[in-house]
Amino acid sequence: SKIRPWWGHDYHFHIRMRCPAGARECQGQPSQAEDEGCKPADLAYWFSDAVLHPKPPPEPPKPKPPMTLAQMPAACKAVLHAGDAKP
Repeated sequence: SKIRPWWGHDYHFHIRMRCPAGARECQGQPSQAEDEGCKPADLAYWFSDAVLHPKPPPEPPKPKPPMTLAQMPAACKAVLHAGDAKP
């Protein structure tokens, strides 16, 4: 239940983790059912023709503008500005 297929995640994945103790800004996620997204039928969906070869939209979507440092949450900026974490 930590890693599962998700739309738009062709080249990367996210891992569900718990918030560390005392991390006040961390927002936990609700627990997932153990079999959610991992049944054979769920996995087969990702290999269906509709997913592997989707029809293009009638009008191409406009690209999103890139996120700037000023738009990032304060916690993210703190990570980017942190010093080297090597031991």
